[in-house]
Amino acid sequence: MNTHYKSVLQKFGNIEELQQELEDKVSSCYNDIFENGVIQQKLANDFYFSYNEHYKEVFESNYLSARIKSLIALAVASSVHCPYCINTYSIDAFEKGWSEEQIMETMYVVAAVRGGFSKMHAIQKMNTEQEEMAI
Repeated sequence: MNTHYKSVLQKFGNIEELQQELEDKVSSCYNDIFENGVIQQKLANDFYFSYNEHYKEVFESNYLSARIKSLIALAVASSVHCPYCINTYSIDAFEKGWSEEQIMETMYVVAAVRGGFSKMHAIQKMNTEQEEMAI
């Protein structure tokens, strides 16, 4: 493995030491949210309401216009491969005045960036394999 990555990974410590602590936190949270395996309706409603309020605020015009944010949302939806989100944000982008060409160019940017990630992962994997074979 690349020595740079080894030094970075060492900063995270031993994950097994954190396992019990994490398991306890998850169990505690689970018990707070669920009663007898059924999600508490009030908590679910609070979460839903809170998320929706935050969502509305994020998409209001501030430093970026709601129009620009619609295109950003479409790019993110495409990058995470969410068909429902892509459809929803495509409609929103058209409604906010983006042309088909502008939307397609956005998709091309997403594809280029995602392709770049894939290329870099492949290069890193090849470098790791070569380093391991040299040892």
